[in-house]
Amino acid sequence: MKKQIFILGFLASTAFGFGQSWNIGGNAGTNPASPAFNYLGTSDNKALVLRANGQEGIRILPNTFVGIGNANPLHKLSVAGNIAFNQNLVSRTQNAFIHWGSGGPGYLSFRTLTGAENSLGNYIERMIIDQNGNVGIGPGALAPSERLHLDGTLRVDGTNGLGGIRVFKDGSDAIASHLYLGNVANNSAFNFQLNGLGNSMDLWTYNGSAWNRHFTFTNGGTFGIGVSSPAAYLHIKTPASAGSGHGLLVEHNDPNGNYASEIRVKNAGTSALVITNATSGLVETFKVYGNGKTQIGNALISGPHTSNYLLSVNGKLVCKEVYVTNTGWADFVFEKNYTLPSLKEVETYYKANKHLPLIPSAAEVEENGISVGEINKLLLQKIEELTIYMVEQQKEIDALKEKVK
Repeated sequence: MKKQIFILGFLASTAFGFGQSWNIGGNAGTNPASPAFNYLGTSDNKALVLRANGQEGIRILPNTFVGIGNANPLHKLSVAGNIAFNQNLVSRTQNAFIHWGSGGPGYLSFRTLTGAENSLGNYIERMIIDQNGNVGIGPGALAPSERLHLDGTLRVDGTNGLGGIRVFKDGSDAIASHLYLGNVANNSAFNFQLNGLGNSMDLWTYNGSAWNRHFTFTNGGTFGIGVSSPAAYLHIKTPASAGSGHGLLVEHNDPNGNYASEIRVKNAGTSALVITNATSGLVETFKVYGNGKTQIGNALISGPHTSNYLLSVNGKLVCKEVYVTNTGWADFVFEKNYTLPSLKEVETYYKANKHLPLIPSAAEVEENGISVGEINKLLLQKIEELTIYMVEQQKEIDALKEKVK
């Protein structure tokens, strides 16, 4: 084998016109001042090919592109196959050095040099890929426990400042982490802040001069809007700057484009809003139906008027003032064409029916109830009739007095 290699070297040196022969056991007498005579290669614009067992292994083109297992390299070094490094790999550019090394069995670490290229110990480990495929970036994530483990800030900028993500932790112990969604470059974003204890999260927005908190969500399930410490599962506090604005508005848009506000607390059958009393076994104490009827009390009042009422109060009603509007008030009694029944006719009627004309009986009221507006009109009609009777009687009394005189 040595003999064959020597013969090949001798033939090559003869064919290429070397100034001296090259010995496979080493060479001496090379001329540093004349490197043109101290090389193994071609001088006629042809490729240099190295073969083993007749198979091409390395080819160096005249443009100095080198191919390993590749007869037509398109780069300075083109390898067709795998490359194994038993030591570290250093990639050098004009202004930077990148050191790829091993952080352990099956690990791949990415390191940057802090010193000269020949001082491989002067490096800082920046990123690691472990044997499980987990990736760690940053000094505190070099033993990654997730597919991506980041120690530091994550920032993704959107196109033209529209959109973007930023995740980071500031230096305050009171705030554990931030999540920006939006234009992170000028703070035109939604900023979600998790406090240092990990039991409360706030949403802040930036108005151009200051950050403003809008809602708080706690690990106890409470949610506050305009309040940092919600005292209920939903706690809404309208700011003073809201003026006469709504504290809570739920607006529904029907398919016809008409707007109708609604608050739906519980949907039980046709009801749209239900409030129950837990101390009474979840008895419904307030209920608004989808047809606009409202029930106060544990049940609807039964009777013949249940088809056209809007408010049903099953119990006593206490209020300071009630206004009833109605048409057909009893002032028609004073019209000239009104026929006033005689007192004799009234007497005959109430002796036979046990109640005044037009006034419902006790049995009717008990069975059917009574309209407040209607009964007030009837009572006023009777008062006005009684007034006319009294005026006429006074006239008769005055006439009798004058006759007696």
